[in-house]
Amino acid sequence: MTRRQSIADLALLALAAAWGGTFVMVKDATALIPVFTFLTLRFGVAAMTLIGVAKPRLRTLNRQALMLSIGAGLLFAAGYGFQTIGLQTTGPGRVGFITGMAVVIVPIGSALVWQRRPDRSSILGVATAAIGLALLTGGLNGRPLAMGYLWGLLGAIGFAGKIWVGGALPRRTDPRAMAAVQVISTTLGCGVMTALFERPTWPGELSVWGAVLFTGVVVSALGSVVQTWAQAFTSATHTALIFASEPVFAALFGLVLVGERLALDQVIGCGLILGGMLLSELEPAWRRRRESALPL
Repeated sequence: MTRRQSIADLALLALAAAWGGTFVMVKDATALIPVFTFLTLRFGVAAMTLIGVAKPRLRTLNRQALMLSIGAGLLFAAGYGFQTIGLQTTGPGRVGFITGMAVVIVPIGSALVWQRRPDRSSILGVATAAIGLALLTGGLNGRPLAMGYLWGLLGAIGFAGKIWVGGALPRRTDPRAMAAVQVISTTLGCGVMTALFERPTWPGELSVWGAVLFTGVVVSALGSVVQTWAQAFTSATHTALIFASEPVFAALFGLVLVGERLALDQVIGCGLILGGMLLSELEPAWRRRRESALPL
């Protein structure tokens, strides 16, 4: 492993930890202001940050890149909206693991929408994660299903949708410009939800503004730049493995900061969800790496 790859891996791990830590932060902030009001402020800050970097390049977007970027941004807004609503009634660690289901939802959606047959590892990963989800939510022992779990799962579907659309984005278009359009679309989507369903409240608490600035600048804006840079120097296998640690960090932060504890069957369920995520991502990446190494 080269020094640059080591730095890239550490940067991705720090990003995964930051993502995991935001579950507690967002849960606390949205206890003080409405969900979509918070999200509008968060992504508004991210949009202003990215526009300063990408403004000269926005004119390079063609119609296809523009429409797909808008679609990805709106799906991102839906994902974060459902996820944040779920945090109102369910612990951050649980929602973190359910959100991770997006990784295993992607191959199922690809099979349904684009008629791409999922490979065996994806099928096994989905089955493993589904069993884990049933254990985590109490579906196998008769515990009542909390609505937060359903909202979290809908959020995972929204994030998976963003991945589907992102896979169709043109590769030769400036990624900073597309990222800016996505974040602007996310902000507008959350703003519409705020206007329709909430009474906007200007936050007065410093803790809320701290959450807005951290999640907007560090996680949403800077995080996208770090991810783009780091993935140029590390393997797909390392990236998938590191990002699969996000729900683990969410559970750790939930335990340390708010005392969230899981029953034994829920711990096993979290492990199965994590295992399903790794099965869905690592084996195909390893196979592609092995095939690329074969002599022509």
